[in-house]
Amino acid sequence: MQSQIIRIDMHIRDERVLAWIQEQAANGEIVLTHEQIASIFLCHRNTARAIVNRLHGAGHISIDRNHKRGGYTYKASAININE
Repeated sequence: MQSQIIRIDMHIRDERVLAWIQEQAANGEIVLTHEQIASIFLCHRNTARAIVNRLHGAGHISIDRNHKRGGYTYKASAININE
């Protein structure tokens, strides 16, 4: 069973990363590395990876992991986190 993250359960940093990805990918998809996310949010690369994995697991973003160089492609799902 896939974990369900609702707004009240989300970490504050997860919410901020999700909002930032949604803003950056407003016109569709965006290619980002974990290092770029970590740099923006002042955390370790592994922390950024854990955040996007939680967001992906909850269905808030989709990740195309076919890009091996230059980052992964992220697309924000059409899910309202304010519910």
